[in-house]
Amino acid sequence: MRRDRATSQHAGLGAIPMSDKKKVPCNSCGTLIPPLDHERLGGQCRLCKSGQRTNHDPKISCKIKFSHSNLSNRFDVTFAVRAKHFLEVMRGVTGINKANTCELEAQRALIKHAVSFRIDFEINDDHWGRTGQALLKEFEKGNAWIEEEDGKQIRFSELQRHEWVDTHLNLGGFEYRKLDGSLYLKMDTMHFD
Repeated sequence: MRRDRATSQHAGLGAIPMSDKKKVPCNSCGTLIPPLDHERLGGQCRLCKSGQRTNHDPKISCKIKFSHSNLSNRFDVTFAVRAKHFLEVMRGVTGINKANTCELEAQRALIKHAVSFRIDFEINDDHWGRTGQALLKEFEKGNAWIEEEDGKQIRFSELQRHEWVDTHLNLGGFEYRKLDGSLYLKMDTMHFD
């Protein structure tokens, strides 16, 4: 029988990679790391040493494409939410066909990865926009926030949502206005004849 160099046993069930046998746990998170890295990085894994691993529930952020008046006027708005909460929310989001279902499973896997490794993570909205719709709902429930480019967080409690219809342009949608009445964000959601 040929002995697999990557494992301590024959290739098959129960084989333990040789590289895992000699690893030691990170002093901060418990992830197994090579002893040389453990020594060089002061007992921490690279994520803990660099400060990328959080001590709290990590943040999931996602840029959602908004448009107003026409498709050439598109812009991204970054929404963020705590990963553990959003993982529970995404478990209830279903696909409209097999391809969408598989894409949503991949989204859930990325969020689960962020939770497991306690790292902030940016995901993309899925092709059908289900992730973005879930984030918008969580934003309006007060569980998510908008992150502006300067780092400022905008909560739904700072805004008011209004539906709008423009019969001349055959458009409708919603907008978020600040409490002083100034427009913050406007979105087309329907076209009608």
